[in-house]
Amino acid sequence: MLAVLLLAGCSAGLGPRWTDFNAYFNTYYNARVSYEKGHKQIREQQVTYNPARPIRAHLTPVRAGQADFERAIEKGANILRNYPESRWADDALELIGRSFFMLGQYFSAEIKFNEVLLASRDPLMRQRAILWRGLVFLETNRTKEGIDYLNAQITSEAYEWKPEILAEIRIVLAQLHIQDQDYQSAEPLLKSGLARIDDVDIQARARFLHGQLLRWLHEAEPAIDAFGRVNRNYRDYQLIYLAQIEIGRILRETGQYPQALRHFQAMTRDDKHFDQLADLNYEIAAVRLAMGETARAETELKDVLYRSLKPPSRVTQSFSHSNLGDIYRFHLVDYRLAAAHYDSSGRLANDPLLFPEDFNAAMLGRTFTDLARLTAESARLDSLLRLGVRPPAERDSLIAQLRVSRLARYEAERREQQRQGTTLIVAGAPSGTGAGSNDGASGFLNHKNPQLVEQSAQAFAAMWQNRPLVDHWRRMEVARNARVDETDATRPVAQSRVGVRTDLDATLGIQIADLPITAIQQQETRSRLATLTYEIGNVFYLTLALPDSASAYYREAVSRFPESPIAPQAYYSLADIALASSDSTAALRIATILATDHVLSPFHERLSERLGQGGMRRPVSVQADTNAVILEPFIIGIANLGPFEKAVELNRFAERYPAHPRSGDVLHAAAVSYAEAARATAGHSHGFQHALWDSTRQVLSRFRARYPQHRLVAMAVAMQAELDRTEETPSVDMVDCGEIDQPIAPRGGMEAFLDAIGFRKTMSGFGIQGADFEFKITLSETGSVLNLKPVTDPDEFGLLDTLTDRIASDLLFFPPTKGGIPVRTVCPLAVIVTP
Repeated sequence: MLAVLLLAGCSAGLGPRWTDFNAYFNTYYNARVSYEKGHKQIREQQVTYNPARPIRAHLTPVRAGQADFERAIEKGANILRNYPESRWADDALELIGRSFFMLGQYFSAEIKFNEVLLASRDPLMRQRAILWRGLVFLETNRTKEGIDYLNAQITSEAYEWKPEILAEIRIVLAQLHIQDQDYQSAEPLLKSGLARIDDVDIQARARFLHGQLLRWLHEAEPAIDAFGRVNRNYRDYQLIYLAQIEIGRILRETGQYPQALRHFQAMTRDDKHFDQLADLNYEIAAVRLAMGETARAETELKDVLYRSLKPPSRVTQSFSHSNLGDIYRFHLVDYRLAAAHYDSSGRLANDPLLFPEDFNAAMLGRTFTDLARLTAESARLDSLLRLGVRPPAERDSLIAQLRVSRLARYEAERREQQRQGTTLIVAGAPSGTGAGSNDGASGFLNHKNPQLVEQSAQAFAAMWQNRPLVDHWRRMEVARNARVDETDATRPVAQSRVGVRTDLDATLGIQIADLPITAIQQQETRSRLATLTYEIGNVFYLTLALPDSASAYYREAVSRFPESPIAPQAYYSLADIALASSDSTAALRIATILATDHVLSPFHERLSERLGQGGMRRPVSVQADTNAVILEPFIIGIANLGPFEKAVELNRFAERYPAHPRSGDVLHAAAVSYAEAARATAGHSHGFQHALWDSTRQVLSRFRARYPQHRLVAMAVAMQAELDRTEETPSVDMVDCGEIDQPIAPRGGMEAFLDAIGFRKTMSGFGIQGADFEFKITLSETGSVLNLKPVTDPDEFGLLDTLTDRIASDLLFFPPTKGGIPVRTVCPLAVIVTP
């Protein structure tokens, strides 16, 4: 009897422990092992930091270890199903939430952490659940909600916070404030959290982020101290290196140039930075540029780009080209070279996440390309006009002198090219003995002999490096040389007839046929020059936001070409600049000029209305009054229309009243409205947008053909050229969907996304429980939706259209990669909505 009682007592206490034993070793242990394996893969992924933007102390999970996390979720769910009463049920719930988070399924993770808060009695587990919920708010950009939630929790009396968990929550809260661009509130929270944080990696990134905040708050010395604390005890070399770079940049920005130079030069002498030597040389050149040593900075920047032992990073190359663009723009005033460097910088900046948010090299490249084109054309027309207005005898003499000087220069250049080619090729010829002997030791084409390889390279460069990159250049060179030799042998250049454009003139770049000799040609050239001058002013004013430079060109347009049709518009632009700077006196003076010299211009009336001078109305004839009766009610009637509707109405008016004196203005305005409508549809219906661009081109062509002398022709030509450049831009190569590393997957999961947008509730409202939708989706390198085309037929309830719009505007996918490199891809996308 005693033995039976003892066994009964032992079995009663052994049951729960046996259940816990089975739950742990049969399931939970394996689930935790799977989670740790996946988490290790994430930690081992290479992270690229951009010090120009706030880095994350808690990194966004990347696509790694997906199978391990899914296995951890499955095994954790087995515990909840098979051992719901075991002590490991809450741990399994927490592990499932963490695994969902690492998979990027944030809404599912948040549900699990909420369940932990409701089910668990362990205070530390509840505190960790609050921390993970804060990370979910951070990843889903729910800034305000996350700040309110974490503030309420850390001030609640329901928790006796563990210092390490509370410190990490404060770091998460600081990052939420940074997302809200509230750096003042974020800095003390980050500083407080750093005092007790345990995780070494989070601590390093948080210290770097603290330095960034202090730098942006203009606290230079504390920022240097914060970056200095990211020391060599941390395992992330890139972060340590960037922290030292930021210290040097702060010294440069605060005018401590000698200290900045010493800092970067010391880094170049550190063997650990050998691979980054070109990037460090760029930083030194940037210090030189800030010091005003422009020539030396230009040389060092070119050395970084073209003479580095190891090529610099694409970011450094882009910044180097951008700085060279600044040198040619501000110091050397060479807009052509500035445009080339800005364009190169913009092309290298193909990943915007690696550059500052305000980095605009691509825009500057387009702008200065236009500016270089406009200034070159303006200089050409100006020189032609100055030569065309000269007396015939003087003009012929100047052209003859120009022929002689250009021919002499051309011949000198040709002889120099031939001399260099002959000298280097002879010097590079192999000798009959030694290194050049044909005994087989040098290998095929002497590729094993360094001396012969170098000689061949020199000979190749001498022969080919200056040849034009065009087809049939040999024939062109022979014909051109023959024409020059024949002309030189048969007649002196000074005795040739200057009024005829010869082949020699074409070779030497002399454009005799373009000379404006007649009064009509000279007037047309002056009008075109005035328009170009005005357009240059517009580039400075509207694109570069430099009103002082723009004013100089506007004043040149009205002073040199007061009779030009563009003069009233230039006066109005000058008045607009004056009003923007609150100089009403200058604006009134310009209004008086318009009222006196350009009373029939619409810009006179527009400026009068802005100045409140309703009485300064232009005198009109009976015909003008009739035209106003037709046009003014029409303009008022379309004022509130959208760009597409306005374009249609403007086009109809121009076709209905072709004889109206303002019909050309109306037709040009129709083209502009079509272009505005096309830009407004970007990211939506590509077919409709393409049709709008076609309408823009058609209207511009009709405007230029119908009104060739109109004052806005130059603007129409520039607009047409811009459209053509956009049309000719090569598209980015797409990678086939089957070639990417992982199937495309939405961040947060499709199920969570459907719940977040309330799509199931919308379907239930129509009595629909489930449906399948298929799309063809184009993803960018960052995972954003570039194009989304439904494959499923439209439904009567508009559900397909609703889902298409929400996916295109709100859903972000994991970046598609091929070989670990982000790419663009086109893939099928199936959305299965279940009850």
